[in-house]
Amino acid sequence: MDERARRIAMTALLMAMLMSSFSQAMLGTVLAVRLKLAGFPDTMPALLSTVGFAGLLLGSLTAHFAIKRFGHVTAMLVASLCVAAATVGYLYLPPPWTWMALRFLVGSVGIWMWVGGESWMQSITPNAIRGKTMSLFMICHAGGMGVGQFLVDVFDPLQSALFWIAVAATLSAALPILFIRHGRPQISRPQFLSPLALFRLSPLAVVGSILAGAITGTAIGLGPVFGLAREAVVGGVGVFMFVLLTSGILFQWPVGRLSDRMDRRLLLVLVYGAILSFALLALYAQSGNTLLMYVAAVGIGGSMRVIYPICSAFVHDGLTQEQRVSVSGGVILAWSAGAVVGPYPAGWVMEAFGPGGLFGFIAAIAALAALFGLWRLAFRNRPVSAALDRP
Repeated sequence: MDERARRIAMTALLMAMLMSSFSQAMLGTVLAVRLKLAGFPDTMPALLSTVGFAGLLLGSLTAHFAIKRFGHVTAMLVASLCVAAATVGYLYLPPPWTWMALRFLVGSVGIWMWVGGESWMQSITPNAIRGKTMSLFMICHAGGMGVGQFLVDVFDPLQSALFWIAVAATLSAALPILFIRHGRPQISRPQFLSPLALFRLSPLAVVGSILAGAITGTAIGLGPVFGLAREAVVGGVGVFMFVLLTSGILFQWPVGRLSDRMDRRLLLVLVYGAILSFALLALYAQSGNTLLMYVAAVGIGGSMRVIYPICSAFVHDGLTQEQRVSVSGGVILAWSAGAVVGPYPAGWVMEAFGPGGLFGFIAAIAALAALFGLWRLAFRNRPVSAALDRP
């Protein structure tokens, strides 16, 4: 593939990720706020988030077969149409249980957009710039998620405007990829790798993705609940969630460049340590120190967003083209498993210890992740290059 075709394909994929992330992150905050204002307990938004991530588990398994059967473009288009239809359903069906079903549908089909886009991008990216390319992918993801949060404070979450904006953004996510004529993946027989085979290939990437999912899912699902409960968060829930979700933009490019130049395993351990430190800072600041709270939000949001791209680049180094779709789905599967496990117990912790329990829970997960990473560094004493790290 020539460089011009690669750049056009990359631009289209990044735009698709931007619009898709904008829609779903904004909608997730709106649904959590609506449930809370309707008088539901903290565990209900957490359960809604958990159900959505459970859908991701199913979607991560089916994405490989959908892309194999229909191709990247068709699978991603179907995902956009289904998510748009489910978004309209939130307006006309009463919460919470019908919303649970819709959230599961969005997770199980909508993830085809991510798996298709990432595997497509990985297939046209050389190893030497894989970390930087993943950083661009995640910058668009984080930027889309964050920008939508401002609209939660501009429009009334109890009205329908935000839902129709989400529908328009979801449908527009599929438009860029329809116009790609060159640079589509040429994968004749995608090779399926089971979750166990993926774990054997790279235990650190799998476990790292699980723990990253637990941290990110908890922050996304219960961040709005914390924002409603604490005076330390001034400016509205939308501002707090914007800071938490878009701060990843600040970290992606430098960390992506760094991951192309050093042992990705060591970098993961350093990132986990940063999350632990910022979560402890948030616990200290939650009593009313606004400046420190936002510093902690930037640190947590930025750090948690770089774990997945590091893990993805780590495991994609040295793969064949036929393996990339399955591996992309497998990494998402691991991330989704963590996101399913994280929010609901975190909701119970918040019920028991107050809103600050959110950051205590995140600190505990980060500590476990750092310990596992150190164990892998200590007992897998083999040379690792940024470009090739295979047994």
